[in-house]
Amino acid sequence: MSTSQAERGGGFRAAARSFTALTAVVACLAVTRAQAVGPAVSFSSPGTLINNWSSTLDGFSLGWEFDVLKPVWVGRLGYFNYGPLGAGITTPHQVGIFDASGNLLVSATVNPGDPVQGWFAWKPLTSPFLLPVGTGYRIAATTGPLDLYTYSVSSITVDPDIAWVTNRYVRTPTSTLLFPTRTIGSYPGYHFFGPNFDIVPEPATVQLPLLLSFAALAWWRRNRR
Repeated sequence: MSTSQAERGGGFRAAARSFTALTAVVACLAVTRAQAVGPAVSFSSPGTLINNWSSTLDGFSLGWEFDVLKPVWVGRLGYFNYGPLGAGITTPHQVGIFDASGNLLVSATVNPGDPVQGWFAWKPLTSPFLLPVGTGYRIAATTGPLDLYTYSVSSITVDPDIAWVTNRYVRTPTSTLLFPTRTIGSYPGYHFFGPNFDIVPEPATVQLPLLLSFAALAWWRRNRR
């Protein structure tokens, strides 16, 4: 092998190692971001459980108001998984997120048997939904006649990219998902955790390591000849 060929081979191997190291770093960053996300709100104790169904007024469309401090991607919508006998939910629940003007941005129906994580049953969205920075967002869910929701939770953990504001509710005589306009500020603690949403990594962040890996493989094949 000539000196120039050896130099080319050494340079190729060094460049390949550098490219591999870069791909690994980006992959680690993506994994770190993926591990940092999860339910928008979580708690260790379910608090006080209630339903408050009325044969004349029906149930509620209730949840909570929040602000988005940094853009977040919503991957799943959830409902508090507590049926009348303490097992999982027994009826479907519509869950949706509204903007401050009352426009329904994204919604899904959480059904009995959907995957459970923590205190919630979850319905995955077809594709992640982006919530940009803003104030006055409201997540709500239909309560139905049987399943329970939390009436008061003393302590919650909130994802740092959002801020919990207050409880929100409205009667829904037709059992349909409505923009919750009312609030009760006199109760202690946090309230009305029927609905929740799950924050997932930005799609591009997850795909970047895979794309870099394909690029590295193509580069290696081209230069090994």
